[in-house]
Amino acid sequence: MLTDNGIQFGDAIEHRSAPTARYRVHMFDRVCLEHGVEHRFTKPNHPWTNGQVERLNRTLKDATIKRYHYSTHRQLKPHLQAFLDAYNFTRRLKTLNGLTPYEAICKAWTSEPKRFSCDPDQLTTGVNMRQTDGHRRGRGIRLLMAKSTDDIADLIARTALRDRQAFRALYDGTSAKLFGVALCILRDRGDAEEALQEIYVKIWQRAERFVPGGYSPISWLVAVARNHCLDVLRARRPSGDDIEAVEIADPSPDPEASAVAGGERGRIEACLQALEADRASAVRGAYLDGYSYEELASRFEVPLNTMRTWLRRSLIKLRECLSQ
Repeated sequence: MLTDNGIQFGDAIEHRSAPTARYRVHMFDRVCLEHGVEHRFTKPNHPWTNGQVERLNRTLKDATIKRYHYSTHRQLKPHLQAFLDAYNFTRRLKTLNGLTPYEAICKAWTSEPKRFSCDPDQLTTGVNMRQTDGHRRGRGIRLLMAKSTDDIADLIARTALRDRQAFRALYDGTSAKLFGVALCILRDRGDAEEALQEIYVKIWQRAERFVPGGYSPISWLVAVARNHCLDVLRARRPSGDDIEAVEIADPSPDPEASAVAGGERGRIEACLQALEADRASAVRGAYLDGYSYEELASRFEVPLNTMRTWLRRSLIKLRECLSQ
């Protein structure tokens, strides 16, 4: 546990090495020792590190105990763990140059492994952990991370060719991040683990839709995970078993309404035909077939922002056409 140098966590800095402090042991350190927790201080008199610890503690409080009521610590612990997993694996910080805390730790371990007592990949939580050869039981948990963006793109391309070994490597290298995305959206570890399996089924089925060079492959994977989790949330609707049966008017349109709707449909089709073929197809895919912007950009081999511009301008033209 990392804390600042306040007197609630330890003796004053100038008295910390005195005989009385060494033999008496601070109350906070006693509790840590009883529970097997290692206690460390930030650098003394360093406002940046001390402020960072206080800021993270405040963030944790705002996300848990200040927002929800917990009857027991057993209710708090899984919620706190879920928030920490989402923060560590998906939260990109400006102070880390856009990396997540986990990515920053792995990058530091790659460049300066002597600073670490163990491989940080072995401390990864979630369903992405597996036993590797050459490690003892209990210490053999290791995550095989993809080395670069090009490696991930290559694995996706090989997965499109139904290469099972490439798909396994893709899962090992990216499942931690996608699990964090699912956990951040669904807010439940069990649901996130189940969703992660379904996400990789979709990746296996849709790998041929990825276009290398269009945009980051990890962004494409995150988009697949995000869209699936949103679908899961939409599917969570209250059961209608307790709703009393009432008489409801027939919602089907009468002949006059059908004729009007048919005329409107014809006008919309005429306006769509006035658009360029690729723009019209993108509009149909987005608003009739339910494709996401990322999937359409991959399908038409254009950047994501270009696809958004296509759809925005096409809707403006359709509005002008229908208003005539």
